[in-house]
Amino acid sequence: MLIKNQNVDIIKSNNFIKIINMQNSSTPGIKYKVNLKQSTDYTLIVNGYKSNKKYNVKFWIVNLRYIPILNETYYLSDIEEKHIIKFNTQENEDLYIGLLFDNCPMYDYFVVLYLIYY
Repeated sequence: MLIKNQNVDIIKSNNFIKIINMQNSSTPGIKYKVNLKQSTDYTLIVNGYKSNKKYNVKFWIVNLRYIPILNETYYLSDIEEKHIIKFNTQENEDLYIGLLFDNCPMYDYFVVLYLIYY
């Protein structure tokens, strides 16, 4: 299930999801609540891009207590690109998988063409 993180507008199409930043600070974006197997390796694949190369849109995988699962920080590119991220669920079954603006100006946006995990 797609969930807004803070103040964003979401435009859904059959081919993409466009997320527009509607605030001037913090880390708005989107997240999906997913249920996975504990202590299992997964691969996250996201194809998308951001509108502004000056600011960051970061990948975010955390447990429901918002403790990060990823050991590294990954960022969405300003050109359409497929990103592949491997992660382990550790002792968690329920996680948030998301993309967050990192202090981007209002009205910047990013586009997700697809987001899958297996």
